[in-house]
Amino acid sequence: MTHADVVKYEYNFWVQRFQFDISSMRENATPENTYLFMSEKLREEAAKQLHHIAEFAHAGGEGDLAYRINRAAAELNADGIPPMPI
Repeated sequence: MTHADVVKYEYNFWVQRFQFDISSMRENATPENTYLFMSEKLREEAAKQLHHIAEFAHAGGEGDLAYRINRAAAELNADGIPPMPI
């Protein structure tokens, strides 16, 4: 497994975990206030993890991949736009 493959695997893990947690709260009819609070916490945590993965990618010489991941993390953090798996 190459360094880029490991980075993509980690990225996809966090993206899919975020998507699953958000959709499971909706499916389980989580109260609106709880949903808003928890979705914000999940969004912050996922964005933080994606930033760490981007740093890991950059340290391994994957600059383009690091840029794409960092941009996805910034969009998630700023606008709440959920990233798509790579």
